[in-house]
Amino acid sequence: MPASIQLSDEAGQPLDTIELSDVEDGANFASGLARRVTGVNNGTTNLRDISVTTDGEGAGFVQLARDENGEPGVWAAVGESIVAHEGTLFKGAEFAFWARGIFKFEDREGRYPLEFVLRGTSIG
Repeated sequence: MPASIQLSDEAGQPLDTIELSDVEDGANFASGLARRVTGVNNGTTNLRDISVTTDGEGAGFVQLARDENGEPGVWAAVGESIVAHEGTLFKGAEFAFWARGIFKFEDREGRYPLEFVLRGTSIG
């Protein structure tokens, strides 16, 4: 198997969908509840410097942040990429990042599909 990363949700289940619309009580009504996403290097090579961005119709509604000791770090601008893991991610090792929805009051309700796009360098 070549380079591969499996993404999982907070419950450890493979990530097929992620709900970013729930808003925390007392929070700014434009910010959705942050969700932690875990990635595991399940390929046959080590990987370096993993960046994450979003693509698709929903990409303009999502902010990403690095995981800082189990909490979101600094949030990137909407639609911007982050470096989720610096250095070598060995086979079987994991990393995490955070995602949340950002909504304007004029945004229409609905489902906005998106994909997480991961980039890194495969090193034997």
